[in-house]
Amino acid sequence: MVQPVEVVVQEEVKVVVQEESDMAQAEAVNAPVEEDRILQNALDQAASSVALATETSADLDLTADYDRWLNAKLQQSRDWLSQANRNNVSIQVFVRSKSAVRELVYYLRNEWPLDLSETYLYEVNTDDRSIYRVFYSEFDSLSGGRNQLERLPESVKRNSPYLHSVYRMQKALL
Repeated sequence: MVQPVEVVVQEEVKVVVQEESDMAQAEAVNAPVEEDRILQNALDQAASSVALATETSADLDLTADYDRWLNAKLQQSRDWLSQANRNNVSIQVFVRSKSAVRELVYYLRNEWPLDLSETYLYEVNTDDRSIYRVFYSEFDSLSGGRNQLERLPESVKRNSPYLHSVYRMQKALL
């Protein structure tokens, strides 16, 4: 009698083992799907983090590049003005608010129709605001400056450029 009980137990064990084996196989079949989903979620999160870090890094790189360019241009402009002949004139081509400095830098670097090496940029701080004044070239006479004013591209003329004394620029900006 003991044997049949053992057989039954063994059969039950076999059935349980068989059922557990079926469940394990089912879990094994489902596990890759679940693992794939978990892995895909992790990859998506990592990709989002990398994209955010890349955007932030790209923004920081772009800002650093703009700052380097702006500082170099401001220094080049100061160097020119300190050596310029005080009896000459330059053309003030436009003024921009300091709050629009990124747009200003982009415009000058990418869309400016005049010779950038002869374009000078100065930061001016007044009591109520900060601005950038942009000048173009240097002329040894009023007539030379007026001739250039007439030949400026229309996109520059829209800003109502005018002649400005280098002496007054030196006095105000240096």
